[in-house]
Amino acid sequence: MNSSIAKVAGILAIVAGALFVLAGGVTWGLITTNLAEQNITVAEDSKMLPGDDVNGPFSAFAQAQIIDEHAMAGTEGRTYAELGGLVKEAEAAGDTALAEELQGQRTTVMNASASAESWLGAPVPEMEPGAALAELVRRWLRAFGPGTERDLTWWLGDTLTRVRAALRAVGAVKVSLQDGGTGYVLPDDLEPDEPVEPWAALLPTLDPTTMGWQARDWYLGRHRSHLFDTAGNGGTTAWWDGRIVGAWHQLDGERVQVHLLEDVARDGVRALEVEAERLTEWLDGARPGARWPSPVLAALRKARAT
Repeated sequence: MNSSIAKVAGILAIVAGALFVLAGGVTWGLITTNLAEQNITVAEDSKMLPGDDVNGPFSAFAQAQIIDEHAMAGTEGRTYAELGGLVKEAEAAGDTALAEELQGQRTTVMNASASAESWLGAPVPEMEPGAALAELVRRWLRAFGPGTERDLTWWLGDTLTRVRAALRAVGAVKVSLQDGGTGYVLPDDLEPDEPVEPWAALLPTLDPTTMGWQARDWYLGRHRSHLFDTAGNGGTTAWWDGRIVGAWHQLDGERVQVHLLEDVARDGVRALEVEAERLTEWLDGARPGARWPSPVLAALRKARAT
Protein backbone atom coordinates (compact mmCIF):
# COMPACT_ATOMS: atom_id res chain seq x y z
CA MET A 1 0.00 0.00 0.00
CA ASN A 2 1.34 3.43 -0.97
CA SER A 3 2.20 5.02 2.41
CA SER A 4 1.59 8.60 1.27
CA ILE A 5 -1.85 7.71 -0.06
CA ALA A 6 -2.63 5.86 3.17
CA LYS A 7 -1.55 8.87 5.20
CA VAL A 8 -3.78 11.19 3.15
CA ALA A 9 -6.71 8.81 3.53
CA GLY A 10 -6.13 8.47 7.25
CA ILE A 11 -6.02 12.22 7.79
CA LEU A 12 -9.15 12.74 5.70
CA ALA A 13 -10.96 10.12 7.77
CA ILE A 14 -9.85 11.74 11.03
CA VAL A 15 -11.01 15.20 9.95
CA ALA A 16 -14.54 13.89 9.52
CA GLY A 17 -14.89 13.42 13.28
CA ALA A 18 -13.83 16.83 14.44
CA LEU A 19 -16.78 19.14 13.91
CA PHE A 20 -19.49 17.99 16.31
CA VAL A 21 -18.12 19.57 19.47
CA LEU A 22 -17.78 22.97 17.84
CA ALA A 23 -21.26 23.31 16.46
CA GLY A 24 -23.44 21.30 18.82
CA GLY A 25 -26.23 19.01 17.78
CA VAL A 26 -26.58 20.11 14.16
CA THR A 27 -22.97 19.39 13.32
CA TRP A 28 -23.05 16.12 15.25
CA GLY A 29 -25.84 15.01 12.93
CA LEU A 30 -23.72 15.84 9.90
CA ILE A 31 -20.74 13.92 11.28
CA THR A 32 -22.69 10.79 12.10
CA THR A 33 -24.15 10.89 8.60
CA ASN A 34 -20.71 11.25 7.01
CA LEU A 35 -19.27 8.38 9.04
CA ALA A 36 -22.27 6.18 8.34
CA GLU A 37 -21.90 6.76 4.60
CA GLN A 38 -18.44 5.13 4.73
CA ASN A 39 -20.04 1.76 5.61
CA ILE A 40 -17.30 0.85 8.10
CA THR A 41 -17.97 -1.86 10.69
CA VAL A 42 -16.01 -2.48 13.88
CA ALA A 43 -14.04 -5.73 13.56
CA GLU A 44 -15.78 -8.77 15.04
CA ASP A 45 -12.82 -9.58 17.29
CA SER A 46 -12.93 -6.16 18.93
CA LYS A 47 -13.54 -6.23 22.69
CA MET A 48 -15.55 -3.02 22.35
CA LEU A 49 -18.65 -2.73 20.11
CA PRO A 50 -17.86 -5.67 17.76
CA GLY A 51 -19.89 -5.52 14.58
CA ASP A 52 -21.15 -2.01 15.34
CA ASP A 53 -21.38 0.52 12.53
CA VAL A 54 -18.69 3.20 12.76
CA ASN A 55 -20.87 6.29 13.01
CA GLY A 56 -19.47 8.24 15.95
CA PRO A 57 -16.33 8.90 17.99
CA PHE A 58 -16.52 5.83 20.21
CA SER A 59 -17.21 3.30 17.45
CA ALA A 60 -14.36 4.95 15.49
CA PHE A 61 -12.18 4.61 18.60
CA ALA A 62 -13.13 0.92 18.91
CA GLN A 63 -12.11 0.29 15.29
CA ALA A 64 -8.82 2.14 15.78
CA GLN A 65 -8.16 0.17 18.97
CA ILE A 66 -8.59 -3.23 17.30
CA ILE A 67 -6.35 -2.15 14.41
CA ASP A 68 -3.72 -1.23 16.99
CA GLU A 69 -4.23 -4.61 18.70
CA HIS A 70 -3.66 -6.42 15.41
CA ALA A 71 -0.50 -4.39 14.82
CA MET A 72 0.81 -5.22 18.30
CA ALA A 73 0.10 -8.91 17.76
CA GLY A 74 2.52 -8.84 14.85
CA THR A 75 5.30 -7.63 17.15
CA GLU A 76 4.66 -10.06 20.02
CA GLY A 77 3.40 -7.16 22.11
CA ARG A 78 6.54 -5.05 21.78
CA THR A 79 5.91 -1.32 21.70
CA TYR A 80 7.23 1.26 19.25
CA ALA A 81 9.85 2.41 21.79
CA GLU A 82 10.93 -1.15 22.63
CA LEU A 83 11.33 -2.00 18.96
CA GLY A 84 13.44 1.12 18.50
CA GLY A 85 15.87 -0.14 21.12
CA LEU A 86 16.00 -3.58 19.47
CA VAL A 87 16.68 -1.99 16.08
CA LYS A 88 19.69 -0.17 17.54
CA GLU A 89 20.95 -3.37 19.18
CA ALA A 90 20.67 -5.30 15.90
CA GLU A 91 22.46 -2.54 14.00
CA ALA A 92 25.23 -2.46 16.61
CA ALA A 93 25.61 -6.23 16.25
CA GLY A 94 25.86 -5.91 12.47
CA ASP A 95 22.64 -7.90 11.90
CA THR A 96 21.19 -5.79 9.06
CA ALA A 97 18.43 -8.27 8.19
CA LEU A 98 17.09 -8.34 11.75
CA ALA A 99 17.32 -4.55 12.03
CA GLU A 100 15.25 -4.16 8.84
CA GLU A 101 12.67 -6.69 10.04
CA LEU A 102 12.31 -4.95 13.41
CA GLN A 103 12.11 -1.54 11.74
CA GLY A 104 9.27 -2.85 9.56
CA GLN A 105 7.43 -4.00 12.67
CA ARG A 106 8.08 -0.61 14.26
CA THR A 107 6.56 1.18 11.28
CA THR A 108 3.50 -1.07 11.47
CA VAL A 109 2.97 -0.25 15.14
CA MET A 110 3.44 3.47 14.53
CA ASN A 111 0.93 3.56 11.68
CA ALA A 112 -1.48 0.96 13.10
CA SER A 113 -1.71 0.02 9.43
CA ALA A 114 -4.93 -0.93 7.72
CA SER A 115 -6.12 -0.77 4.15
CA ALA A 116 -7.34 2.74 3.38
CA GLU A 117 -9.93 1.20 1.08
CA SER A 118 -11.28 -0.94 3.95
CA TRP A 119 -11.72 2.22 6.04
CA LEU A 120 -13.19 4.47 3.35
CA GLY A 121 -15.27 1.91 1.49
CA ALA A 122 -13.81 2.83 -1.91
CA PRO A 123 -10.41 3.11 -3.60
CA VAL A 124 -8.47 6.26 -2.77
CA PRO A 125 -8.10 8.46 -5.85
CA GLU A 126 -4.56 9.38 -6.77
CA MET A 127 -3.82 13.10 -6.55
CA GLU A 128 -0.91 15.35 -7.39
CA PRO A 129 0.89 16.14 -4.09
CA GLY A 130 0.17 19.88 -4.20
CA ALA A 131 -3.50 19.30 -4.94
CA ALA A 132 -3.70 16.68 -2.18
CA LEU A 133 -2.19 19.07 0.35
CA ALA A 134 -4.58 21.84 -0.72
CA GLU A 135 -7.52 19.45 -0.27
CA LEU A 136 -6.33 18.54 3.23
CA VAL A 137 -6.01 22.22 4.11
CA ARG A 138 -9.47 22.92 2.71
CA ARG A 139 -11.00 20.14 4.78
CA TRP A 140 -9.08 21.17 7.87
CA LEU A 141 -10.32 24.75 7.55
CA ARG A 142 -13.87 23.50 7.03
CA ALA A 143 -13.64 21.49 10.25
CA PHE A 144 -11.35 23.61 12.44
CA GLY A 145 -11.25 27.11 10.96
CA PRO A 146 -10.36 29.73 11.80
CA GLY A 147 -6.87 28.41 12.30
CA THR A 148 -3.36 29.73 12.07
CA GLU A 149 -0.41 28.85 9.87
CA ARG A 150 1.22 27.41 12.97
CA ASP A 151 -1.80 25.17 13.61
CA LEU A 152 -1.66 23.84 10.08
CA THR A 153 2.10 23.23 9.92
CA TRP A 154 1.87 21.34 13.23
CA TRP A 155 -1.20 19.31 12.26
CA LEU A 156 0.12 18.40 8.83
CA GLY A 157 3.75 18.00 9.85
CA ASP A 158 4.65 20.05 6.79
CA THR A 159 6.63 23.18 6.02
CA LEU A 160 5.38 26.74 6.33
CA THR A 161 6.15 27.35 2.65
CA ARG A 162 3.96 24.46 1.51
CA VAL A 163 1.18 25.37 3.92
CA ARG A 164 1.12 28.95 2.63
CA ALA A 165 0.97 27.69 -0.95
CA ALA A 166 -1.99 25.45 -0.03
CA LEU A 167 -3.76 28.35 1.70
CA ARG A 168 -3.40 30.40 -1.47
CA ALA A 169 -4.67 27.47 -3.54
CA VAL A 170 -7.91 27.23 -1.57
CA GLY A 171 -8.41 31.01 -1.49
CA ALA A 172 -8.19 31.17 2.31
CA VAL A 173 -9.07 34.55 3.79
CA LYS A 174 -7.19 36.17 6.67
CA VAL A 175 -9.21 37.04 9.79
CA SER A 176 -8.30 38.59 13.14
CA LEU A 177 -8.42 36.32 16.18
CA GLN A 178 -9.43 37.31 19.70
CA ASP A 179 -5.85 36.96 20.93
CA GLY A 180 -4.66 39.48 18.33
CA GLY A 181 -3.21 36.87 15.98
CA THR A 182 -4.09 36.12 12.38
CA GLY A 183 -6.14 33.12 11.34
CA TYR A 184 -7.57 31.77 8.10
CA VAL A 185 -11.02 30.67 6.99
CA LEU A 186 -12.47 29.49 3.70
CA PRO A 187 -13.92 32.23 1.48
CA ASP A 188 -17.47 30.92 1.99
CA ASP A 189 -17.09 30.83 5.78
CA LEU A 190 -16.86 34.54 6.58
CA GLU A 191 -20.22 34.99 8.29
CA PRO A 192 -20.27 34.74 12.12
CA ASP A 193 -21.67 31.50 13.50
CA GLU A 194 -25.12 31.61 15.03
CA PRO A 195 -25.11 31.33 18.84
CA VAL A 196 -25.92 27.88 20.21
CA GLU A 197 -27.28 26.76 23.54
CA PRO A 198 -24.74 25.48 26.12
CA TRP A 199 -23.94 21.84 25.48
CA ALA A 200 -21.98 19.00 27.08
CA ALA A 201 -19.84 16.26 25.53
CA LEU A 202 -17.50 13.49 26.67
CA LEU A 203 -14.75 12.70 24.16
CA PRO A 204 -12.26 9.80 24.07
CA THR A 205 -8.48 9.83 24.19
CA LEU A 206 -6.83 11.55 21.19
CA ASP A 207 -10.18 12.74 19.86
CA PRO A 208 -9.69 14.88 16.71
CA THR A 209 -11.40 17.85 18.33
CA THR A 210 -9.11 17.83 21.35
CA MET A 211 -6.08 17.41 19.07
CA GLY A 212 -7.24 19.71 16.26
CA TRP A 213 -5.13 22.81 16.98
CA GLN A 214 -1.56 23.46 18.05
CA ALA A 215 -2.66 26.53 20.05
CA ARG A 216 -5.23 25.24 22.55
CA ASP A 217 -5.48 27.83 25.31
CA TRP A 218 -8.77 29.22 23.99
CA TYR A 219 -10.60 25.96 24.74
CA LEU A 220 -8.19 24.22 27.11
CA GLY A 221 -7.36 27.08 29.46
CA ARG A 222 -5.07 26.14 32.34
CA HIS A 223 -5.75 22.41 32.09
CA ARG A 224 -3.02 21.38 29.63
CA SER A 225 -0.76 19.83 32.28
CA HIS A 226 -3.67 17.81 33.66
CA LEU A 227 -4.99 16.39 30.39
CA PHE A 228 -1.97 16.04 28.08
CA ASP A 229 1.07 13.85 28.70
CA THR A 230 4.61 15.03 28.04
CA ALA A 231 4.45 13.73 24.45
CA GLY A 232 1.37 15.85 23.71
CA ASN A 233 -1.21 13.05 23.75
CA GLY A 234 -4.61 14.24 24.94
CA GLY A 235 -6.61 12.03 27.29
CA THR A 236 -10.35 11.75 27.78
CA THR A 237 -12.06 15.12 28.04
CA ALA A 238 -15.27 16.59 29.41
CA TRP A 239 -16.57 19.63 27.52
CA TRP A 240 -19.04 22.27 28.60
CA ASP A 241 -20.15 25.11 26.33
CA GLY A 242 -17.19 24.93 23.96
CA ARG A 243 -14.40 24.43 26.50
CA ILE A 244 -12.64 21.51 28.16
CA VAL A 245 -13.53 21.51 31.85
CA GLY A 246 -12.38 18.08 33.01
CA ALA A 247 -11.98 14.41 32.15
CA TRP A 248 -14.03 11.22 32.40
CA HIS A 249 -13.06 7.73 33.54
CA GLN A 250 -14.24 4.25 34.52
CA LEU A 251 -11.83 3.68 37.40
CA ASP A 252 -14.53 2.35 39.73
CA GLY A 253 -16.24 -0.08 37.38
CA GLU A 254 -18.32 0.16 34.23
CA ARG A 255 -20.04 3.42 35.16
CA VAL A 256 -18.64 6.53 33.46
CA GLN A 257 -17.71 9.28 35.93
CA VAL A 258 -16.76 12.89 35.25
CA HIS A 259 -13.83 14.52 37.06
CA LEU A 260 -14.15 18.31 36.89
CA LEU A 261 -11.16 20.63 36.89
CA GLU A 262 -13.20 23.82 37.27
CA ASP A 263 -16.61 25.01 38.39
CA VAL A 264 -19.30 24.71 35.71
CA ALA A 265 -22.31 25.62 37.89
CA ARG A 266 -25.38 23.47 38.37
CA ASP A 267 -26.48 23.38 34.70
CA GLY A 268 -23.06 22.22 33.55
CA VAL A 269 -22.81 19.53 36.21
CA ARG A 270 -26.23 18.16 35.38
CA ALA A 271 -25.59 18.18 31.62
CA LEU A 272 -22.33 16.29 32.07
CA GLU A 273 -24.02 13.79 34.40
CA VAL A 274 -26.60 13.13 31.68
CA GLU A 275 -23.80 12.56 29.16
CA ALA A 276 -22.05 10.19 31.57
CA GLU A 277 -25.23 8.20 32.03
CA ARG A 278 -25.81 8.08 28.28
CA LEU A 279 -22.23 6.98 27.59
CA THR A 280 -22.38 4.30 30.29
CA GLU A 281 -25.52 2.86 28.69
CA TRP A 282 -24.07 3.09 25.20
CA LEU A 283 -20.81 1.33 26.16
CA ASP A 284 -22.91 -1.48 27.62
CA GLY A 285 -20.23 -2.83 29.93
CA ALA A 286 -17.23 -2.10 27.71
CA ARG A 287 -14.30 -0.30 29.30
CA PRO A 288 -12.07 1.15 26.57
CA GLY A 289 -8.50 1.39 27.75
CA ALA A 290 -6.10 4.25 27.15
CA ARG A 291 -2.51 3.70 26.11
CA TRP A 292 -1.79 7.31 27.11
CA PRO A 293 -3.71 8.04 30.32
CA SER A 294 -3.75 11.73 31.14
CA PRO A 295 -1.86 12.94 34.22
CA VAL A 296 -5.08 13.65 36.09
CA LEU A 297 -6.38 10.11 35.53
CA ALA A 298 -3.02 8.63 36.45
CA ALA A 299 -3.17 10.59 39.70
CA LEU A 300 -6.75 9.40 40.36
CA ARG A 301 -5.74 5.79 39.72
CA LYS A 302 -2.74 6.12 42.07
CA ALA A 303 -4.92 7.66 44.77
CA ARG A 304 -7.32 4.71 44.57
CA ALA A 305 -4.44 2.25 44.90
CA THR A 306 -3.19 3.75 48.19
